[in-house]
Amino acid sequence: MKTIKISNQEWTSENFNGTKFRNGDEIPQITDGLEWKKADYPAWCYYENNSENETNYGKLYNGYAILDERGIAPDGFHVPTIEEFKILIESIGGEEQSFKLKTKEKKTWKNCKDVKKATDEFGFNAYPAGLRTSLWGQGPFVSKFEYTRFWTKTLKDDKTILAAKIGYSGDLIYTEGSTHSECSFNDGYSLRLLKD
Repeated sequence: MKTIKISNQEWTSENFNGTKFRNGDEIPQITDGLEWKKADYPAWCYYENNSENETNYGKLYNGYAILDERGIAPDGFHVPTIEEFKILIESIGGEEQSFKLKTKEKKTWKNCKDVKKATDEFGFNAYPAGLRTSLWGQGPFVSKFEYTRFWTKTLKDDKTILAAKIGYSGDLIYTEGSTHSECSFNDGYSLRLLKD
C-alpha cells in the first residue's frame, strides 16, 4: 500500500480496498440495499455496486468489518482512532484546513469554486467517495462528489462508531461533537489506515 508521512504519522494515501481479514477469511460483498441495511456481520461494497469506482474511491465497509477481531488492516497497519485523526488535523494546521488533504483532480469536488482550492499538500489524496447510508430507504448510495467519511475504531456507544468527515461545503474536518461523525454500524464508509 502506498503511504505518506504527515508529521510523525504514516497514512495510506488511498482508500483501502481489501476483501479479506488478516487471517485470510473473506469479507462478504453485499450488493442488495436491504440486505446491507439489515446485516449484522462484516461487509463491503463498491459505490453504486460499480467496480469502476474502486480506482479512485476504494471500497465502502460497514462498521462490523472495521471492528471485527480478525482485523481488517494488513500486518503492519491499523484502523485509526479518533484521537489519531485529531493528531492528523493538528498536524495540518487545524479543523479548517481540510483543503490540504483533498485531491487536486479537476471536477472532483462538487462546487469546488465555493471552497478554498484543494491543494493536497501532503499527498493524502482524499476523494469525495460518498457513502452508503442506513438511515432511510434500502441502503442507498449518496453524496459522491460531496463528502467522504473515514471510519475510526473509536466507539461512542454500543451502536455508534465515530468517523471523520470531509465535505465540499467548507473546509472543516468533522470529528467528535458532531452528528456528522456519529455513525451506525450499518453505514458504509471509506477506510484509511495508519502504519503501526
